[in-house]
Amino acid sequence: MREHQFRQLSLLFQHFWKSVPWCRERLKKAGYKPGTGVTHELMNRIPLMTRDDIQNTGNALFSPSIPKEHGNTEFIQTSGSTGKPVRIKRSNITEFFLQSLMLRDHYWHERNLGGKLAVIRFVEDQNKARAPNGMHAKGWSPATDTIYRTGKSSLLNIHTPVREQAEWLLREDPDYLLTYPSNLQALAQHIRNSGIHCPKLVELRTIGETLDDETREICREVFNLPVVDIYSASEVGNIALQCPEHTHYHIQSESVYVEILNDDDQPCAPGEVGRVVVTALHNLAMPVIRYVQEDYAEVGEPCPCGRGLPVLRRIKARARNMLTLPSGDQVWPRLRIQKFASTANAPIVQVQFVQHTLEDIEVRIVTRESLDHQQEQALTELLHQALEYPFNLTFRYHDEIQRSKNGKYEEFISKLDQPV
Repeated sequence: MREHQFRQLSLLFQHFWKSVPWCRERLKKAGYKPGTGVTHELMNRIPLMTRDDIQNTGNALFSPSIPKEHGNTEFIQTSGSTGKPVRIKRSNITEFFLQSLMLRDHYWHERNLGGKLAVIRFVEDQNKARAPNGMHAKGWSPATDTIYRTGKSSLLNIHTPVREQAEWLLREDPDYLLTYPSNLQALAQHIRNSGIHCPKLVELRTIGETLDDETREICREVFNLPVVDIYSASEVGNIALQCPEHTHYHIQSESVYVEILNDDDQPCAPGEVGRVVVTALHNLAMPVIRYVQEDYAEVGEPCPCGRGLPVLRRIKARARNMLTLPSGDQVWPRLRIQKFASTANAPIVQVQFVQHTLEDIEVRIVTRESLDHQQEQALTELLHQALEYPFNLTFRYHDEIQRSKNGKYEEFISKLDQPV
């Protein structure tokens, strides 16, 4: 597989050497010469590509000479959840690989394509796909509909309140549900508290956010179903698919070259956590080479399932979702707020933490009824234990905590400057 990747990278580099001067200069500094092979050593010498690079270089990144066989091009605007949205140009070939990998995911998990799919996600026009009806289609998606006659699908805007989502889900009565992990957790909590039952559901699928163990646990408790996750990014498409036999992920090496790098920009060994760096292998419209995805992942051991693709044991959150302790150490907080709420007897519906300084954290809370002083104190003590430091916690109450423009939700946000 690595041999095939290097051969494809050699073709990719030759193309951008000729057509994108910005990329040619970076390849030249790394010691690359057109027509020569690609090695680990060469890849390690190529400078990492950041969001700032894409923003600052702009249209100069776009190749003017794309092979006709790669079809038309389109532009993708990333969500900007990091505060730095970028514009990506890609060809039909990129979309072809994206759809092929979606089919692989369906095959791996042996889904009944004749079943009904319900999707709760971001919709560009916030006035569309709203409750009580949402939107309906005869098929699942372009990936399946071009070659299969699938079951019907239903779409609901993610900005719909959770109570109305649950009512919509009961009316639609789907076989499969696809949504964001944070929304699935909120939906599971509401369904558990309301005593609702969704008899036809056979699988829960998640996209777009980090899926944690707590969400998997509550879904097994409430739905008695596993959660199947996809790790993807607008810049490169599907990066890794969850193994059908385990909860870890297989890197989609036919489409992307993935590196997990430590703080010294060296490859991580199994069990180590590092930054995700990706290279799009087939996008000749724009170089996305050693691009810092700003996510973190843990490298896994080879999988016994026999698929042979590299393993990511788990996907971690972005740097902006890391807690910084006064010592300067950074950790991913495991807040498990619903368990805390139960212990403190606090009727919490939703919560978001925002770290403003090394000592101060704002706790944004949505509750069914206001917390009294005793409940706040109990919650404070539990949070201090979880955060492993007695931060100054400021509780602020909201009717609703808004998702970002692209419909995603972050439980913990750091406002401190983060290293790239």
